[in-house]
Amino acid sequence: MDPLEGVGSCNEQMESDSLESADAALADSVTRHRQRTEKGKAYIAHLRWTDCQTVDKRIQRQIMEIVSSTATEENVDVVERNLTAFRATVEELTRSVAALLDDLEGDGEQLKVANDWYSKKSKQISDFIEKTVRWILSAKKVIKDNLEVRSHAGSRRTHASHRSHASWRSSITTSRAKEKAKAAELMEKVAMLEQRQELEKKAERLHLEEQLAVVQVRECVFAEIENGIKEDLSNQPELPSEALRTPGLSLSGPFFPLVYLHHSKGSVEHCSERECHCGLT
Repeated sequence: MDPLEGVGSCNEQMESDSLESADAALADSVTRHRQRTEKGKAYIAHLRWTDCQTVDKRIQRQIMEIVSSTATEENVDVVERNLTAFRATVEELTRSVAALLDDLEGDGEQLKVANDWYSKKSKQISDFIEKTVRWILSAKKVIKDNLEVRSHAGSRRTHASHRSHASWRSSITTSRAKEKAKAAELMEKVAMLEQRQELEKKAERLHLEEQLAVVQVRECVFAEIENGIKEDLSNQPELPSEALRTPGLSLSGPFFPLVYLHHSKGSVEHCSERECHCGLT
């Protein structure tokens, strides 16, 4: 046997074994790579699902905020701003779902689950947006109607205010005329009172002057009487004291002749018993 021939066959055997080992290693490497790729796809799909659920939570929270804001029409501007932000979040959810569906391509079961989930969310979102838009339109109409009612009411109040102001001015004018007439009446009474007081003063003065005149006349009369008595006493002749005495009667003190007073034509005159010519003695 040729030694070279044995060496050749030995080399061929070694080459065959080496090829078989390489094939086995390649197959094992492909298997391990396939396993790693499937695990990576599952992990990425899990991350996509997490992103979608996170965005969905934000959407549900925004829905609750918008619903709470629709309690009164006065929040219509707030609702509109929140709805705009809500639409942006919905677009973000759409992008996340699209990435999830791409990653689940080839996985029929998981793909069906993702499609069903997104279909329900999409319907909920569409119904909510439609309902919110209708509420916004209705709220704006209510606000507009209220503004028109307030405007008409303000106009009526303005007209009523003008009428009230005119009535008030008329009432003031009437009241002023009444007070003016009352003031004139009071002034007339004051003038009459002053005239009456003046007349009373004149009457009282006249009365006092009359009394004064009477008193003065009487005083003059008494003065004349006093002077006449003095003259009579000075002109009377002196008599002996014995002639003036009456037997059985003793008089002491001076002797006064009888004097008569009488009125003549508004004047008072006096005369003695010897000289009286008035006819009253």
